Amino acid sequence: MGKHFLVTIGDDPDVFYGVGFIQHFFDAKDLVRVTLFHIAPQPPAVWPEELSYETKTELEKQAGRIEDKGRAALAAARDGLVRRGFPPSGVEEKFVFGSFPRSGYLILEGEYGDYDAVVLGQR
Repeated sequence: MGKHFLVTIGDDPDVFYGVGFIQHFFDAKDLVRVTLFHIAPQPPAVWPEELSYETKTELEKQAGRIEDKGRAALAAARDGLVRRGFPPSGVEEKFVFGSFPRSGYLILEGEYGDYDAVVLGQR
């Protein structure tokens, strides 16, 4: 029976410690399922009296940049796992916008996602 791991992913591909651990720890990679999980920071809020078309547009652009950066990190982590022998069908990606504390999102996802373990990165 295979195992399912939740692996946290940050923005910086040079410090994917959780991914590195999973890559080196398992030999039977086809028996392991991995969900890569990225929690992006919420874009800054704007006071209602400051809200205008320009500020709304800028917020949407900023949210798009944050999401693009997070999704690029997920894709880089996925590519690294697949290059190391994990089957593409066994690697999933999850992206959420979250506020602090991020640990709450990890606990909820870990509890409801039916994972065998949560693998954290550098923090």
